Amino acid sequence: MATVTILGAGVSGLVTALALAEAGHRVRVVAERWGEQTTSAVAGAIWMPYLCNPPERVNQWSLETYRWLASLAADEPGAGVDMLTMYESTPDDADPWWRAAVPPEIKLELIGRSPLRPGARAWRFPVPRVDPSFCLPWLRATLEARAVGTRTERIDDLRNFLARERDADFVVNCTGLGAKRLCADPELHALFGQVVHVQPGAWDTREAAGDEAEGVAYVIPRRGVVVVGGCSIEHDSDAPAAASDAVTREILRRVDGWGVRLGPVVGQRAGLRPSRSAVRVEPDEAEPRLIHNYGHGGAGWTMCRGCANTVVGLVDQSA
Repeated sequence: MATVTILGAGVSGLVTALALAEAGHRVRVVAERWGEQTTSAVAGAIWMPYLCNPPERVNQWSLETYRWLASLAADEPGAGVDMLTMYESTPDDADPWWRAAVPPEIKLELIGRSPLRPGARAWRFPVPRVDPSFCLPWLRATLEARAVGTRTERIDDLRNFLARERDADFVVNCTGLGAKRLCADPELHALFGQVVHVQPGAWDTREAAGDEAEGVAYVIPRRGVVVVGGCSIEHDSDAPAAASDAVTREILRRVDGWGVRLGPVVGQRAGLRPSRSAVRVEPDEAEPRLIHNYGHGGAGWTMCRGCANTVVGLVDQSA
């Protein structure tokens, strides 16, 4: 059994803490921001590999996470996970690159319509959808029930933190975009994303849909609202990004132009995706006590448990 400190309390940090605790390790989570303050709270949070590489590892991590989220949907109603029918638009009949991420027993069928964009063909299949307003508190409560400690602290120097955290056998870096500063990672960059929360209107809340014909567009029902997005815009600062009324108007103009009839707007939110050429889940070359788990792009909720399982394997091998 190892003592492990997790840095970061977004979905990657909390799920990694849970996986390690379930494996029998002593775990604590240290973070500056929690719950609604994290980027994970802003995300559309539906299972779908997006803005992430390399494909082979992404597919395996996503497959493991699909199975875990589906089990939560079946057994843990308080976790805020539900199964929806997904329609993902496609320009051709070729298997999508993420086909291997869908469990083989799940039917993935190509149909001639999408509820989002008229005339578009789409892959239809069931997917888990997470409501972060339920799941983030559920994760924290589940960790507390397993005696996982928590501490609120801003970390400005990773090496100094490692030196101070002497009783930790391992420190797992799940700081998302914060890793750019802490690790001086030149590959990590911010992608601005924004969503609009609306009432369902005429939308069937058992269905979700995604389309990339004009940038990225999606409609994702949650338990209380429907999340409409989106955008992916290079952002030259790591400072928190504010939602823009102009972006909201553009998001709604696009789906309204496709004939989607949604209800009134009830809110808007924005965040920065932590993107890099490859998701980084690996030990640090210079510091054997340090394991990295960041750079998930737009698929943090989609890969969270698979990446956490990899971290558990790394800890078990070295403990």
